Amino acid sequence: MSQPNILLFVSDQHRADFIEGEGDSQVSTSNLRRLADRGTVFERCLTTCPLCVPARMSLITGRSPHNLDSFSNASALHSQIPTFAHALGMAGYRTVLAGRMHFMGGDQFHGFDERLVGDVCGGHMGQNRAEYRFRGYYGQPPYIDGDGAGLSHDQYFDQAVAVEACRLIRDHEVAKDERPLLLVLGFYSPHDPYRVRDKFFRKYRGKGDLPEFYKGEGKLHTADRYLHELCGWDKLPEEAIREARSGYRGKTEFLDDLIGQVIECFEESPIGDNGVIAYTSDHGDMLGDHGIWGKSRFYEEAVRVPLIVAGPGIETGRIKQAVSLMDIAPTLADLAGAKPIPAVKGVSLVPSLRGEDAPARQIFSELDGCKRMVVDGKWKYIYYHNESSCLFNLADDPGELNDLAGSSGLADLEAKLKEAIFADGWNVERNLKHIEEMKVNQQYIGKWAQKVEVKDPVQWGLPAEL
Repeated sequence: MSQPNILLFVSDQHRADFIEGEGDSQVSTSNLRRLADRGTVFERCLTTCPLCVPARMSLITGRSPHNLDSFSNASALHSQIPTFAHALGMAGYRTVLAGRMHFMGGDQFHGFDERLVGDVCGGHMGQNRAEYRFRGYYGQPPYIDGDGAGLSHDQYFDQAVAVEACRLIRDHEVAKDERPLLLVLGFYSPHDPYRVRDKFFRKYRGKGDLPEFYKGEGKLHTADRYLHELCGWDKLPEEAIREARSGYRGKTEFLDDLIGQVIECFEESPIGDNGVIAYTSDHGDMLGDHGIWGKSRFYEEAVRVPLIVAGPGIETGRIKQAVSLMDIAPTLADLAGAKPIPAVKGVSLVPSLRGEDAPARQIFSELDGCKRMVVDGKWKYIYYHNESSCLFNLADDPGELNDLAGSSGLADLEAKLKEAIFADGWNVERNLKHIEEMKVNQQYIGKWAQKVEVKDPVQWGLPAEL
């Protein structure tokens, strides 16, 4: 088969079960459902980090966050580290990024030929971000402020991404550009705030559910209790919780509607005749499950993300074996017939797309340089530096309510999984030292960016009326 045109959608904070037919009984995502029904669904794609920047840099490079020194949302990817955009560019592709990828630092391309719309946030820590103007400073508890029906800048941003992507598809066709096209669309939705136009919110208003924790049926691990109390999540009124979950569903359907518009444009174009379409996200969202909001945890709600791939030669089916978000980079290079990306830790999923079973392997996720998760078959082991570890049997306990760490008869298993945590060179002391050293530089550059009001030539601008 000739090199396919590739359309990759990357959303922000979309948990895997909030797709129609994938778990949640209320959410409507007809376009993603149709894509899934005619392609391969990876049921257990796990993020390499339940935090935006490290996950995204891992996605585009095929490396683990600690191999990139990417530990926080202030971490910049070194410009000499190859990405799948470099690989496909060398393979003859026109490579275009439309919208969000959360690049930090001065390099806002990392191998892409072109950028449309730009990002919703600036490239330096503390720099003005369009999102602050509608939702307050990021991380303001309890994550659900501003939920419900209404307009927000992130919705305008996502609409602009979809419109410009469709324009580029048509222009590429009209120009008779002979290069195959890689078009990556980065959306902000369904990231909080859980606010969406009334058209989408109305459908779920009054139908919001209450997570088990808030029914008095949950419990917190010691690693979560401090955050829960600090953010006041234990004091949230039930109505606010229900409204937030309704808003998330509405925002997910809003995202699905935009995805459908772009897919229709792509498939109506001749370039869609030989086109691969893929959808994923950087991490999930706790949405009040386990009493927690946002991401930055290792529960399935935060680490399991959608991964759907459809197109010519790709089988229709489902892969149950766990795979990693960093498998996407080598997969795209493989699909394009590109040279392998150096130092990649992920593996190509093309054999699975052609109908072969994915090989059993350990899948890792990490956070803050000092916390790491390994999934090995039905077992999930979580290492917390200077805190007690967790062990879950996902087959018997999919809700992760029964921590088996320290249980009789499981000592050898725990030892084996703990050894795996460190086997590839992941080193807490080294990570924390790097974080402290880089924090000084990041804060210094951030103050510079604010002082001189540095302009980002590709950052998305706010609509004048807002």
